[in-house]
Amino acid sequence: MRIAWGGLVSKACILNHLKETEGTVVKGFISLAVPHSGAKIVSMGSFISSNVQLADLSVLSDAIYQFSNDWINATNPPPTKYVYGTNDPYVEKKSALAIESNRANSTAVEEDHSSICKPKDNNQTIYKLVVKYILEFESICKAPLIVQNFQDQQQYDDHFFVLKMVIADVHQAITGHAKGYFFNAEEARKLFTSDHDKKLLSILYKKINEIYRQEYGNHIAHKTTPDQFVHSVHAKIMNEDSGYLKCILTELDSVHKKGMIHQLANKCDTSIVWSSNTTIDDIIAKKGDAI
Repeated sequence: MRIAWGGLVSKACILNHLKETEGTVVKGFISLAVPHSGAKIVSMGSFISSNVQLADLSVLSDAIYQFSNDWINATNPPPTKYVYGTNDPYVEKKSALAIESNRANSTAVEEDHSSICKPKDNNQTIYKLVVKYILEFESICKAPLIVQNFQDQQQYDDHFFVLKMVIADVHQAITGHAKGYFFNAEEARKLFTSDHDKKLLSILYKKINEIYRQEYGNHIAHKTTPDQFVHSVHAKIMNEDSGYLKCILTELDSVHKKGMIHQLANKCDTSIVWSSNTTIDDIIAKKGDAI
């Protein structure tokens, strides 16, 4: 994220890196009031100053033009967002928006040349906008999350979420499906490691737990079997994938979310069990047998 001269320097560094390696470690470029076509105020300053930087910032100077041209023709430049201030007296809109910019990656904010990069607090529009862009870049750069085939080599047989299903005498096939869901949920958790992602996951876990609670009540009221109980929880999660359980972490699908209920069950307690008769003593005893 760069402003004015610093933004042009950053752009030049990225371009040099692209030329040398045909790639860059930069995951995204946020341009805040950067004069991609030069700045009018500096054009006037060039009349009274021989400063090389001032000359290069003048409107349509050769260096500025070359930056823009090289960026357009660069191989795999990082995704870019352009932001200009409607109250900026130095860098006009047509300069802050590079030649390659478009409506989808350009935004105006009611800021001047200073406040656009120095928001008073995190309630300011520019602050929220930059955070939004950073999260977008982070999402783009994440490795794709795909549902993987699970090879059951009994690696989960001593885990609490499996032992609770064994105690409830859940059918082996249903337990096998649960292992696969758990495996994929664990793989997903490795991907979402930022504080922001963890907060979103925490909200999702709470919602999934609420679905379990609702289905547990139905299980008790209608005296369903453990097999029916597990199936109803899985089915409810799948049905609510794009509804109640819709999440900003769009990489997650119903398989990962079904696995999350078994992640929640993977502890030595009775908060999530598949039979109302399951006790903590049963779980401890079964754990001892599995070791």
